[in-house]
Amino acid sequence: MIKQGTILLADYDQIIRESIEILLEDTGCNIITAKNGEEAVELAVSQKPDIIYLHYGMPKMDGLEAFLEIRKYPELKKTPIIIASASADRLEKVKEFKTGAEYCVQMPFDAREFLQKVKELLQNKIS
Repeated sequence: MIKQGTILLADYDQIIRESIEILLEDTGCNIITAKNGEEAVELAVSQKPDIIYLHYGMPKMDGLEAFLEIRKYPELKKTPIIIASASADRLEKVKEFKTGAEYCVQMPFDAREFLQKVKELLQNKIS
């Protein structure tokens, strides 16, 4: 088991949030959730999680906008961020990769691969 930390999980879809939250229980981390980009930024600033998961298609502020806003805070510049999107549009994927996100994942994703990547990012962050 890896050391305990905090993961911010931001997705507009309650079922997806709950599914990913169940998946992330294996990390032993505290999970905090947001249902839109504005909430994600507020929680990132107030809670300073060890990893942030942002769904690209969130309302009020999408995942890319939330990513860029979070990166404005010096204390969050090195926090690993995962951006997820169901869109396979190549231009959008290029746009996502240019953000500097540590991991971009197309949904639906392989649960084992996703969990392994989260564990790697978490180990690197809290080691």
